[in-house]
Amino acid sequence: MERSHVAAALVLAACFGVALAAGPYGADIRSLAAEGGTDAYATGSMEATVLETPDTVRLDRVQENGTDYYRLLVPAVTVDIANVTGRPALTYRLQIAEVGHTRVTAHVLSSAQEGRFSATLEPTEIEADRVGNDSYVGELTVITRSDRGTEFVHESTVTVRVGD
Repeated sequence: MERSHVAAALVLAACFGVALAAGPYGADIRSLAAEGGTDAYATGSMEATVLETPDTVRLDRVQENGTDYYRLLVPAVTVDIANVTGRPALTYRLQIAEVGHTRVTAHVLSSAQEGRFSATLEPTEIEADRVGNDSYVGELTVITRSDRGTEFVHESTVTVRVGD
């Protein structure tokens, strides 16, 4: 067998191996977090009551190694989770329409997470040229996805403060 054929076979085997090892979880989480995402991957049910949401969110300016950007820092939302069956999902989303940025995370839950649950959003970066105001209005949403479908548990606005 020629070397080019061996190399091609090895690349295909590596790609197939990575896809097989990753399993369906990557696709599940992305589809659960997407707006209007399918509920097919969220099973069972749960009851969720939002206890605490942030009043403000921060956009902190960062200048390092010749780059200039803003880091979005979003405090956690606290949710009371009860009566979990199967693997339902809790989605936490912040959208800042004026800068064209949305941050979303989906937490697939089990009965082990019943009680006070802290849903978090990892910090993200926004290009400096997209930020020009001292503050923005953000739309905060908490959604559950289960066999019962999609339920908006909480929707509110939050102030996004821009700092230096």
